[in-house]
Amino acid sequence: MKAFEDLVAWSERRLARIGSSVVVRPRGGTPRGKRCSPSRAQAFAQTGEPDVALETLTDAARFSGGENSKTISLRGYILATLGRTVEAREALHALSALARERYVPPYSFALVHAGLGDRDAAFDWLNRAFDARDVNLIFFTVDPKWDSFRADERFTALLERCRFARVGS
Repeated sequence: MKAFEDLVAWSERRLARIGSSVVVRPRGGTPRGKRCSPSRAQAFAQTGEPDVALETLTDAARFSGGENSKTISLRGYILATLGRTVEAREALHALSALARERYVPPYSFALVHAGLGDRDAAFDWLNRAFDARDVNLIFFTVDPKWDSFRADERFTALLERCRFARVGS
């Protein structure tokens, strides 16, 4: 639990440094504040608090004037990993609808497909992300959401196409 609290404290300091309102999460409570961060939601999801992550994404959407591709895709990924596949597929539909209005990074679609375990679709969208020079690929080598994909030769091939050095090599 100490590591999680340290992560939350670090996130709050980081948000304060970049000029965002700090979001307070009382012990055992839900996030409160003017803005909530998708990055913070990701931290909650990765430290075993997916319900708090989903609440944080809801707040992020509400306080930022509506959902964007980052909040929708992360929500879809988390829902999929929780086995809530119908809701995760709704996130894919929301991304498609948003893409008719404005640019949606291909990585957003890849992330939801990854959560759903649809490897072929995830790699299809990841390749589109590469072709589009999607900035979201920058953390691809270290993002734990992709851990189950690392043994796949398509993952290695994409790392090589991106000219990313493999971690530990």
